[in-house]
Amino acid sequence: MRTRDCHAFLSTTAAAATLSPSALTSISTLLPRLISSGQLPVASRLLSASLLLPPPHPSFHPLSSLLSSLPDLTPTLSLLNSVRYHPLKPSPLPLFPPLLSSFLTSRSHKDSSKIFFWLCRPDSTHRPDENVYHLALRYTLQY
Repeated sequence: MRTRDCHAFLSTTAAAATLSPSALTSISTLLPRLISSGQLPVASRLLSASLLLPPPHPSFHPLSSLLSSLPDLTPTLSLLNSVRYHPLKPSPLPLFPPLLSSFLTSRSHKDSSKIFFWLCRPDSTHRPDENVYHLALRYTLQY
């Protein structure tokens, strides 16, 4: 019931919820800084909120670069799981092209495939789109 009320609220206020370019840039630069400073729960909430916004979304390239440079997948999977289990189920698709591209260029294929298959899990409410499949295939065929 609460989720339905939230969806109704978001659909009626979507036009008023667009952010200025400077606000989008602020979100884009703040996400990696929050993770670097150990504020993963705050970064998770900000990421979910930014994915719930109507387009245009903030650039996720700085976040993707940071996540692919970390020594393990724990922060990445934690962020992705926080999006998956968010009550409003925001779509992670705006985040995936830069994230997958960054992982494919700088990490092992094993780590990259874990990121890709996270989106393909049976309990995922959002499936990869054509852009994500094309990106995964292009890098896979290169090697």
